[in-house]
Amino acid sequence: MKIFRDFEAAKGIKNPVVTVGSFDGVHVGHKAILQRLNELAKQYDGESVVITFEPHPRKVLYPETIGKKLRLITPYEEKLKLLAESCVDNVIVIEFTKEFSKITNEQFVKEFLHDILKVKVVVAGFDHHFGFNKEGDNRQLRNLQKKYGFFVEEVSAQEIEHEIVSSAKIRLAISEGNIQKANILLGHNLK
Repeated sequence: MKIFRDFEAAKGIKNPVVTVGSFDGVHVGHKAILQRLNELAKQYDGESVVITFEPHPRKVLYPETIGKKLRLITPYEEKLKLLAESCVDNVIVIEFTKEFSKITNEQFVKEFLHDILKVKVVVAGFDHHFGFNKEGDNRQLRNLQKKYGFFVEEVSAQEIEHEIVSSAKIRLAISEGNIQKANILLGHNLK
């Protein structure tokens, strides 16, 4: 797995199939996205690309409230290890800053996904949001796909025992001391 620290360094990835997110915990829902990402990269004779952020966006956007209290499921290095275990070809780690947070959803798609990476497919979770004030979502991605020449594939929610898997639910299970439930939702054991 290649790791890039900015978009320009990642220029030239072959037929990029991309997903974007924090991927805290690399849980069962994330793994479904990564599996589909890898399948589509093979289908398009390309490479899988995860765009993620360091630090976690909430720590930057809400440093005195929810960002201050946010306890990550996996530290940064562990997240990279789990992404590598998912057979991802490339990871682009973007330093998340207040300035970066002001980029609009279309600006993100045009400047980074289209102009620099020349993305073929964007794989997104069912509840994906991006861009300034989280104004971008899967509907917005589908609206932009024709304009910028890529295809969007949405991965549905992953459920375990009639509960949608999410990083927030895993953090809650951990805070309640229910490590067994957290491990089930993660699809691997906490370290």
